[in-house]
Amino acid sequence: MSITFDPNGHLVSYDIVSIDTYQLEEYFIFNEHRLNIYRSFKKFIHSVKALGLSEFDIWIDGSFATLKTRPNDIDVVCFVNHYTYDSHYKALGSLRIAFPQVDAYFVKLYPLGHLNYNFSKFNELDWYHLLTKDRKRRSKGILKMKISKDDK
Repeated sequence: MSITFDPNGHLVSYDIVSIDTYQLEEYFIFNEHRLNIYRSFKKFIHSVKALGLSEFDIWIDGSFATLKTRPNDIDVVCFVNHYTYDSHYKALGSLRIAFPQVDAYFVKLYPLGHLNYNFSKFNELDWYHLLTKDRKRRSKGILKMKISKDDK
């Protein structure tokens, strides 16, 4: 799959674009500055997995998901199951502080049939609408990665 950008440097299509680690590295790590942010991101993911989150989805957004040469950070939204979220709430909050180059948010997911399932879907939709427009209200895409226990 080829990743393309519009004249503003935003991802096309203006929706969720699924990628893997190799594509993230190929299309978004094109200078030393971005490499340093990416290294911090990888350490962040390792720390999240060390809490017992072996599989989860993340959305990547912000200037890191564009062609900007010197983004300030990488914005990520991590979708984690509600059991893990509740049992590691403080640790997840600490990770947000420990990795200043990773602007991370955690969204609690409830399974279909759970009393709070619609709450999860509302949160996901809220993030989707926030992230698919830039500050000037122009459409843009967001990256989605599946993190698994086998990822390094």
